[in-house]
Amino acid sequence: MLFPKKKKKKDFINKLSSNYRVTILKETSFEEKFSGNLTPIKTLFISTLVFFGFGLFFWFLYAHTPIKYYVPGYPHEEIITADIQNKLTADSIKQISTLNELYFKNLKAVLKGEKIEDISEGKDSLKSQKDDLTFTISGVDSLARNQIEQENELDISESNLSESKKFLEEVLLHKPLEGVLSDGIDFKSGHYGVDVSAAEGTRVKSILTGTVVFSGFTASGGNEIHIQHDYNLISIYKHNSAVLKSAGDKIISGESVAIVGNSGEHSDGTHLHFEMWQKGTPLNPEDYFSF
Repeated sequence: MLFPKKKKKKDFINKLSSNYRVTILKETSFEEKFSGNLTPIKTLFISTLVFFGFGLFFWFLYAHTPIKYYVPGYPHEEIITADIQNKLTADSIKQISTLNELYFKNLKAVLKGEKIEDISEGKDSLKSQKDDLTFTISGVDSLARNQIEQENELDISESNLSESKKFLEEVLLHKPLEGVLSDGIDFKSGHYGVDVSAAEGTRVKSILTGTVVFSGFTASGGNEIHIQHDYNLISIYKHNSAVLKSAGDKIISGESVAIVGNSGEHSDGTHLHFEMWQKGTPLNPEDYFSF
């Protein structure tokens, strides 16, 4: 004898597994067009497959075709691209604004004779690490440096110097800074420029219109800036406390490019090391400026 609950459960299972005949007839003639046997379980299984099949099909259309751009609320591809570009532009403008603000702040400080901030702090996250470095010249480093300098010693003739000097006689050059000459040029010792002592915070100016080809920090020269001018002339400014221009910047004659300082392992006081080169030949700045 079956209990009522077990009997109901057995009846439900029997209904799910019972066969039902499905027939499709033509309405006018009652001609049989299709017939087949189905069970509720089979019907449920087929319905599930059809549901997931249609779901997969519509997902493919949405994910891999442009149809998704016609769905209300979905942004168009051009809008997404423009949004990304706007964010990048806004970030660049913010960085430029910060640098310009610091530049004008330093400009006011220079005019008032106050101490300035390093304008490169906003661009170089390693600045603080660089300032903490202490440079020492080891014996091995000194021997290697001397050997290389001897092997690559320049062959500087009086004719080359005379030709370069004559070539620039009619060019109007701007004095790099006001100061006192502390050390002159010495080709034999490898000192290819002059050292000019000046007060801390003195502005260093470009001697001629040109383009910055290097602006950065080196162990020996500290904060350096190199400018390429017309007439195959290059001017070099070393040991600055800060450089005010970046590589690629266009410079006009007399424009401030750095602040005199005492950076680099070859510096022993606040001064500017200034070099002039033309066609691979070092020129003597004292031939063109009175310090």
